[in-house]
Amino acid sequence: MLRRAFTIIAVLSASVFVALAGCIVRQHFASDHFHIYHWNPSTRNYTEINFYLGGQYFGAHVESTTALASDDTSIIQWRAGPSNLRFVHDAWPAGTRNDGPLLWGDHYRSTPSFGINQHGLSDCWTLQFRLELALVLFAVVPAIWALGRLRRWRSLAARGFAVVGDSAKRLEI
Repeated sequence: MLRRAFTIIAVLSASVFVALAGCIVRQHFASDHFHIYHWNPSTRNYTEINFYLGGQYFGAHVESTTALASDDTSIIQWRAGPSNLRFVHDAWPAGTRNDGPLLWGDHYRSTPSFGINQHGLSDCWTLQFRLELALVLFAVVPAIWALGRLRRWRSLAARGFAVVGDSAKRLEI
């Protein structure tokens, strides 16, 4: 059971590895930015989630705040659309490739950037990492799986076939 679970994890990890390799190729030609806008009218909570893929980085930024009763929420409702949840994708030609840290994350509170609750604070989370780091991380499990299979195959090949002889007939000199 454990061997099957590890094999499934290795296949999933290898799939992510291939997808990340495709993202690296895509980054040479274009930069992508994905936006998710979510407005909850009952709690008056607005959340904006951004995923970006450009240069050598993948990043995610989440900003969330609650609108005051006196705030004009028309801009928020326009961004989130009639279903209160909207997904937008922007793409542009590839820019410069900057060096930077392999992994960077931050959580902070800031003045909201979307025009509501300007005297309050919004919660912001940011995670950014270079795709080379992700490639290494998602290559580890499939590599362990492949090495285990290779070792098992080599041990079977080294053993060969058992030879059973007739012990009753001995050649004595």
